[in-house]
Amino acid sequence: MQELKVSRHHSRSYFQSHPSSSAHMKLLPRRTHLHHPHYHYEKVLHLRKYSKWLLWLALSVYLFSSSSFSLFPRPTPTSLPKTTLPSKTTPRALIEARNISTSPSFKIYVYDLPSKYNRDWLADRRCETHLFGAEVALHEALLDFSGRALDPNDADFFSVPVYVSCNFSTPNGFPSLHHARPLLASAVELISSQLPFWNRSGGRDHIFVASHDYGACFHAMEDRAIDDGIPEFLRESIILQTFGLRTPHVCQEVEHVQIPPYVPPDIERWPAPETVKRDIWVFFRGKMEVHPKNISGRFYSNTPNGFPSLHHARPLLASAVELISSQLPFWNRSGGRDHIFVASHDYGACFHAMEDRAIDDGIPEFLRESIILQTFGLRTPHVCQEVEHVQIPPYVPPDIERWPAPETVKRDIWVFFRGKMEVHPKNISGRFYSKKVRTEIWHRFNTNPRFYLRRKRFAGYQSEIARAVFCLCPLGWAPWSPRLVEAVALGCVPVVIADSIRLPFPSAVRWPEISLAVAERDVGRLEAILDHVAATNLSAIQRSLWDPAKRRALLFHRRIEDGDATWQVLKELEGKLGRSWRRRREDQWEVDTWR
Repeated sequence: MQELKVSRHHSRSYFQSHPSSSAHMKLLPRRTHLHHPHYHYEKVLHLRKYSKWLLWLALSVYLFSSSSFSLFPRPTPTSLPKTTLPSKTTPRALIEARNISTSPSFKIYVYDLPSKYNRDWLADRRCETHLFGAEVALHEALLDFSGRALDPNDADFFSVPVYVSCNFSTPNGFPSLHHARPLLASAVELISSQLPFWNRSGGRDHIFVASHDYGACFHAMEDRAIDDGIPEFLRESIILQTFGLRTPHVCQEVEHVQIPPYVPPDIERWPAPETVKRDIWVFFRGKMEVHPKNISGRFYSNTPNGFPSLHHARPLLASAVELISSQLPFWNRSGGRDHIFVASHDYGACFHAMEDRAIDDGIPEFLRESIILQTFGLRTPHVCQEVEHVQIPPYVPPDIERWPAPETVKRDIWVFFRGKMEVHPKNISGRFYSKKVRTEIWHRFNTNPRFYLRRKRFAGYQSEIARAVFCLCPLGWAPWSPRLVEAVALGCVPVVIADSIRLPFPSAVRWPEISLAVAERDVGRLEAILDHVAATNLSAIQRSLWDPAKRRALLFHRRIEDGDATWQVLKELEGKLGRSWRRRREDQWEVDTWR
């Protein structure tokens, strides 16, 4: 049981004798530093002084714009505490600020939460220098704020210092925010169960920092932020957030103060801007994608290129079901059990391109009894497979069959892959593209002359597949891709690198006979694995692969052809006739007749 203790002494020590993992939560007064003992003193001074004025200004604007002036007495002019920085590094703004003669008109109490909520995250030094580092800087500043209340009974506001932007799960990319909501909820549960201040106001006078992309919604992707909204337990609190729009937005539907993104204050060491020669007219350095990718139906910087959005899928399907169920009897009599839908995108019946969102949203309730034809498939349990379904191959235009028979083509490329291979993969909603498998392929083999690896698009890439012996088919956001079908159709041995992937029509296409499966963890051994196959059974694999029936089984034609992909779907559906309302009615009639 975590315990809150109010300490009345005025010690300035922040680290107590108990271990940092202690379950106790002490409400301590002042202290001089928050960081690891090896933290640089000069940087601490910068953080405190720079952020102290920022917070004071933000909260002053909030207070004086409200109608509650009577709660806060007229300030008595005094000077804020002075902190002397070394003369060569003292920011000009802080020197000017020292001449301001005023005192805060309110007091803020800072909860001293157990270290798991803040101090522990400082083990990664990026936590306090990252663009989301305002949550650390503001905490630091408040602990030296002249209006800090040492007794919570004297406080007008209560700061809850929880660091949610410091979860750097891997060396590259931005912090993950997956832990934010449960960590915040845990902190609120702690302070509300052991002290009276949250409960007496419903959290209306409590302050939280949300210094990341979509602020109070605590998610880095806008669609997910909008869907999740602001956590219910924070809707009455005050949020200090960087996010802000002039137009209405879900993530602004809370009392909030907009703050700037965090930039370490040592930027003020640069010479005065009026003294610098400016020989660049317009500048930008940052992410500018030539071929932007569709992430959850969105494009970086809202550009029009990329893959289809799936935002409309659920409402469009719901509208169709509403229409057929309201005007015809067939849906209602079976509950949709004999109705068929196609979900030919990344995560099939969950109708989303990102796995975490697909899992959270799940299969639409109104489709749970229907039959889904979907490309997505794993050998292991998955939310998006928890429905009656038939796995189908990705679509490749059937004119690929116009290429020469694969056994007649000269193959002068040993290993081929063309596609997205990020050198420095980004953390998107806590996940990395291809689980970094493609990045590993690029780093290990891009200088190997036996590996024909290309990262840029090329309209004639199928001619490269037709020349290759082995075609790599690594996972992307989803485990499958059209490369699998293109490789089979053009006679290139598919090398499937996607753990647990399930492949379509196993009775018609004996996948172990025409492809190779390489575990994601073994991607570094690709060359040795392929050399072994070449020395043992490559010829047998190619003979089986080049069977025209295999190619036909994976291609959809506009008119059904014997053995093609649509034909295979119908064959699979034949095994599901038990779901047919008519068949079940006939079977019941026969049973009744024999009685």
